[in-house]
Amino acid sequence: IQSDSGGGPPTPIPAAATKAVGEVPGVSAVAATRFAQARIDGETISVAGVDTETFGEVYKLDWKDGSAQTLNELGPGEVLIGKDYAEAHNLSVGDTLTLQTQRVKKLPMEIIGITDDTAGLVGDVSVSLPVIEDRFGTRDDAFIMAAFDVPKDQEAGVRAAI
Repeated sequence: IQSDSGGGPPTPIPAAATKAVGEVPGVSAVAATRFAQARIDGETISVAGVDTETFGEVYKLDWKDGSAQTLNELGPGEVLIGKDYAEAHNLSVGDTLTLQTQRVKKLPMEIIGITDDTAGLVGDVSVSLPVIEDRFGTRDDAFIMAAFDVPKDQEAGVRAAI
């Protein structure tokens, strides 16, 4: 679910809207994603903030090093990185990245997993929602995904209710 901005860039979705989607009958899980930018060694990168509790319920993330459990355990001071980013920068699980955000000049983050997300949904670097809010200042969702617990023929009704 993404906001309709009339053809322009998407407008932010308030976190309260994400909660409201989760209360729609027929929705079994909702996961928000937020985006911010950071600098690592002078390079500007995109950082995704994901809901570690529900993201795996609505999106199947592939892994080079890690698992759904790795995502569930993603905490403060930890990041997931994309496979291509890891290879381009010779990084592996256990290494530390130091990010510069709008709020924090030096934010050391330990790599705990390497994703292989061919759809590019989580990008080069991913953190938990609390980290992207507290350390980056990003409070609104860029988009949300929902999983349904109704038969296929009833999904259109759930979508309309959202």
